Formats: sequence, C-alpha cells, structure tokens
Amino acid sequence: MQGLEGVAVVNIVSNVEEVDGGASKKLKTMITHNDGAEWGLITPPKKDTDNKDIDCSGDLEKCSLHLHGYTERNDPRDTYSSPSAVGLMMAVGNVGPSLGPYKEGNTFITRDGGVEWHEVFKGTYMWEYGDQGSIIVIVQEGVPVDTVYYTTNEGQKWIAYQFSETKVLVDHISTVPSDTSRNFILWGKDGGSSGGLVTVNLDFSGLTDRQCKLDENVPDASDSDYDLWEPKHPLSDSNCLFGHIAQYHRKKPEADCYNGPVIDRLHAISQNCSCSRQDFECDYNYERQNDGSCALVPGTQPIDPLEYCAANPDLDEYYAPTGYRRIPLTTCSGGKEFDKISEPYPCPNHEKQFEKKHGISGAGLFFAIVIPIMAAAGVGYYVYKNYDGQFGRIQLGDTGMMGNGNGAFDSEQVWIKYPVAALSAVVAVLAAVPMVIGGLFRMASQRFGGGSGGGYSRPYTSRSSFSRGRGDYSHVDADEGELLGDESDEEV
Repeated sequence: MQGLEGVAVVNIVSNVEEVDGGASKKLKTMITHNDGAEWGLITPPKKDTDNKDIDCSGDLEKCSLHLHGYTERNDPRDTYSSPSAVGLMMAVGNVGPSLGPYKEGNTFITRDGGVEWHEVFKGTYMWEYGDQGSIIVIVQEGVPVDTVYYTTNEGQKWIAYQFSETKVLVDHISTVPSDTSRNFILWGKDGGSSGGLVTVNLDFSGLTDRQCKLDENVPDASDSDYDLWEPKHPLSDSNCLFGHIAQYHRKKPEADCYNGPVIDRLHAISQNCSCSRQDFECDYNYERQNDGSCALVPGTQPIDPLEYCAANPDLDEYYAPTGYRRIPLTTCSGGKEFDKISEPYPCPNHEKQFEKKHGISGAGLFFAIVIPIMAAAGVGYYVYKNYDGQFGRIQLGDTGMMGNGNGAFDSEQVWIKYPVAALSAVVAVLAAVPMVIGGLFRMASQRFGGGSGGGYSRPYTSRSSFSRGRGDYSHVDADEGELLGDESDEEV
C-alpha cells in the first residue's frame, strides 16, 4: 500500500498439486501488515452495498475477500492506493473460497489500511484519487455510461454526477501523478454509432473554497480539520506497527474543505513498543508453519551465527539460532524478543567487550560486599542499644525483657519467638543428621559384615559370653580405686 509502510497484497495459487495435474488455478488473496513477516486471508465485509448479509459462511478458508491484481486493469499504472491518500485502498474482487472471474466481481474499499473492507458498488469500476484522498471519483467500466460517482468522506457516501448528455465508454480516468488536484479527465469513446474519441474534464474545485486548517503544534485541536490516525496490525490489541505507534494526518470525513498544498502526512512516532511476534519473521532456512511458528526446512541447516560476527566487525555478541529474526523496519525494544531466547555468546576477539557489558562492575562488586556488612552492623548496633541484659535469664511472672513484658526483645514477641524456634529447629535437624547417618552406617556394618575386624561379631547372649572376650579386659589395682571416685562406695 502506497503511503503506508509494510502493507502489501498478493495472490497465491492455492491448488498447486492439482495444477501440476492439469487443473485450473485457484487464486486466494493474502495480505500482510508487517512487511511480509506474516500473511493472512482478508476478512470479508458482513454487509453488501444494499446493506444485506453477504451470502457466505464458514471460516476464512471458505469465505474470505479476494482481489484482482492491478495488472488486470486497462492501465496497470492505476494501483490500489495513492501515497497522498494514507490508509485508503480500492479494488475489484469477490467474497468466497477463491478469486472469481473479473467481470463477475464487485468494487470494495478500505479506510484503515486493509483491516476492514466495505463493498462500494455492484460490478466493476475504475477509480482515481484527488486532492490527497479527500475526493475519490469512480466510473463503471466496460459499458457506456453518462454518470460518475464521487465521494468527499472516504466512501461513506457516494454522489452521482452526470457528465454528458450521451453515453461514453470510458477507457481511463486520470489526474496529476501526485493525486493532489481536484481536476480529472475521462478518456473514452462515444457510446453511439460514431465511436469517436471523447475526453471529458471534471472539475470539483467548486465544491468548496475553504482550505483545511492544520496546526502541527496542536494537531488534535477541536477546530482542526484533521484527525491523527494510527494504523495497526489486525492481530494486535494495540496500535503498534513495526515496534512503534505512528500518527498520520487525515482529513476528517465530515470536514467541508480541501487539502490544498501537499501536507506531511506523518505527524510523529508517538512511542516505541515492546517486541511481539509481529516484529519477527522466519530466519534463513526456516519456514512458517500453520500455527504461525517457524520450523527448519528439511535438509537444511541454520545459518552459522558466527557469520553474523564476521559480517559485523563491531558486533560484540551473538545468540544461537532460534528460527526467528527481527523485521528490518521494526523499532521495538524489550518484550518478547524471539531472536534472543538463548544466552548471549561473545564474538571472537570481543571477549573483553562482552565481559565488560555483562560482567559485574567494580561498583557493583563493592556494594555487593559493603551493603550486607553495613546491614549487619546496623542490626547489631540496634540490638546493642536496646538490649536490657535479660537474655538467658529465668523469668518469673510476665516480666518482659524490657521490664514490662512488652519489650521489643521480649521472648514472647512474634519477631523473636518464631524466628528463634525456626532457627532452633534447623540447628537441631543439622545436628541430628550426622548422628542418624552414623547410626544407620553402624547398623548396616553389623548386619552386612562391617566392624573393626571386618567380620560378623556374635552378640552377648549369656554370662559366659563375656568370658570369651576376657582377653580384652585388664585388672585394676587396688591403689587405683580413685579412678572410680572417692565417694564411689558411699550411699547415694
């Protein structure tokens, strides 16, 4: 679409295998809103020009809008759109499972860059834009006519104008290449018996003599004749397109004025957006799947990411191939960056720059060490200033650590009681773990042949059992009784 970045329309052959067998081609029209990264069928209008339901049901595969290419027009230079009429597009086509014959088509228009379409007239018409899109003139083709139709509100209402007393078979309608004039010329042949060449000048400058008012500093002023229009992707909830929100000047449909000199349609890029799926396309050797994902083409290999480093000497890092790459036009940042799912790796000979970019800085290391120490010192100082010397005392009654049972360091306070209990439980578990492991080890050693001798030791099952091991005992001298303590024989 001229004047609007990233929007394009193509026709594809939907029955390739059947065509290889000799069948006729079935064409389907696809549209993209992000420079070819994603293609989809066109949602058809619900009503026709008579405000009746269009006879078509099913999903988009069975019921979508299909458009004839501009090369099928008498003059292929007559395109769908104009660079001075941002967001407007006209075409001949039909609603159904595939594109039908040209002569059986109807004429359609879109005002929002191809998102929504409306049927203009039954039959095929040729069209031309004037005054930067504020005037559109159409005339039926293929049959002698004496009337044209024009609109000054983007096709919401069409007005008939009789330009001749006799019918003319119009071959072409033209204006200046910039589509900024309010003058048009019809080229054709006399519809009568003579069949002579005919040219008719259509001058719409008498419709209004007031030039539209535009203030770039206050574009949304209440008395402005222009709106700020923001194109969008039909699959996006926001007006982000190519990673940013662009605002264009468009004449209000109800404004009774003319554009005059060429205006700069793009007002501003209001903001950049977070990245989404619409900001990425399939990478080299990957192809789009039915679910919208990108998969490696069988028999191919991903491009070696080191080639990016070689092709871009200033690049410090690269990412492993993911099957996606950024659309060149996008300006998005952050969000879901499909081309950076893996961890970054340094490019050869750029390890120092990579480490400087991703490693911890000296200041970060300083604060990582100093802040915990300062925090611990602060807590210690607070405890020192508020400690009343009652930690570890046996307390009677309800007297607290601050003397009244309600001190900040009272053992019954929630911030003292439960952390101490939790810490005690952790210490007890840590202390018990080695004992449990040791006990289990000794049990296993005794049962499965462990112990100092490496063999099984019989248990003491009787008094005589001790005699078997008497060699392991020694006598105690009488003078060594103090080993048992001086009061060992006293009654307790």
